[in-house]
Amino acid sequence: MFEQNPLLGPGSAGIWNHTLEILLLLFGAFLLGYILRWAISRLQLEKLQRELDFERRHRRTLEGDFDRVRSEHSAMGARISTLEGDVNRERAQLAEGRQKLEQSDGQITALRAELSEFQSQVEVHRKERDALSADVKRISDLLDACKRHSQALEEKQGSADAQPGELASLRTQLNRFSSIDQDLLISRTELATALAGRDAMRVDIERLNAELDALRVVPKPKASAAKPDDLKVVEGIGPKINELLIAAGIRSFVELSETPVDRLKQILHEAGERFRIHDPSTWPEQAALCAKGAWDELRVLQDRLVAGRNG
Repeated sequence: MFEQNPLLGPGSAGIWNHTLEILLLLFGAFLLGYILRWAISRLQLEKLQRELDFERRHRRTLEGDFDRVRSEHSAMGARISTLEGDVNRERAQLAEGRQKLEQSDGQITALRAELSEFQSQVEVHRKERDALSADVKRISDLLDACKRHSQALEEKQGSADAQPGELASLRTQLNRFSSIDQDLLISRTELATALAGRDAMRVDIERLNAELDALRVVPKPKASAAKPDDLKVVEGIGPKINELLIAAGIRSFVELSETPVDRLKQILHEAGERFRIHDPSTWPEQAALCAKGAWDELRVLQDRLVAGRNG
């Protein structure tokens, strides 16, 4: 049979020629692989460059957002400082108003006691005036009788048949009526003095009544014209309940902290069924922490709460 030498390839070429061909093929394959690898690396590099550009743009965007947030934070800090100053001023005005109200209550009590005393004096003078009026009427009657007796005495003196005893009696009555006339003048003087004192006392009473009316209308501390506090910071208060509280006159953390829980429950009860499920028992405590600016303590408290209730 036909035998083939394994050291010889097809044709008449020798082993070195075949080796050279194999080397050339390997070099071509290596060169082709290198070109392919370069092309693939180039594509990957361009992709990475695009991703890097995107990340740079995203970073610049984030830096701009961070600068904006930082400026907003600074503005918010300044706003908080301003609001704290307003709150402190309102607290001082409220304390001053309460002090003035207490002083006014004391003055009203003293004026009421003084007015009661004046009214008692007026009543006494009224009784004295009535008694003096009765005396004046009685004295007027006596004066009329005195005039009649004087006329009768003159007639008796002019009459020839007048008896000496009768004339002496008439003179005695005339003298008595003259002394009564003097008493009448004194009584009239006392009555005029009493009436003048009554008029002066009436003026004093009117003045006291005017002072009482002025003190009853005690000017309340000026309401804050600033924006109401954000009561939604309190756990359990949402936008609707916040509107309910503001409508009820509770506009600040201080007012909420001073509002009894029963009053808060009444507000929720009157608002309807959907609000009655809320429990406001911790709202004054949270509001007190907000009013003091104790935010860390507020967060610790709210971590223990569930929808405004103690968990």
